[in-house]
Amino acid sequence: MHFYKVILLILFVSMKAYALTPPKYCPSVRAIETVGVSVAKQQDNSSAKWIVYNPSSPYDTDSLWTFVMATDKNFDNEAEAIKFAREDMSSLQPFGGVNPDNKNSKFYCIYLSNNFWAVAVSPAKDPQAALSSILSLHFKHK
Repeated sequence: MHFYKVILLILFVSMKAYALTPPKYCPSVRAIETVGVSVAKQQDNSSAKWIVYNPSSPYDTDSLWTFVMATDKNFDNEAEAIKFAREDMSSLQPFGGVNPDNKNSKFYCIYLSNNFWAVAVSPAKDPQAALSSILSLHFKHK
């Protein structure tokens, strides 16, 4: 019985360590542009009026990422927001490399464009939680 407990403990620790292993690099702008964004949501109680995102993709990395773009611009509908975000991706620039979010056991990469704040979060997570990351980072760096 003791043997099985040791095996389970080793398995648990190795899975936990694997889950917290940081990605080696951020998704490239080219890969983000290729995959694009597919969902838009209007925000009610936020500094961002719209978020546009792709819920989960490895892009050109070994990790799964949620990519979220946020803006304070107004759009008439989801299709217009997605179209505008896709067009704005041509101005997307990485801002640094992989950053740890130790509080939430995640990693993130920041991107800037002409009209959006953007972040890729790994492991992939709820876009609303990624929006919180964008907004806290955006206002921290202002």
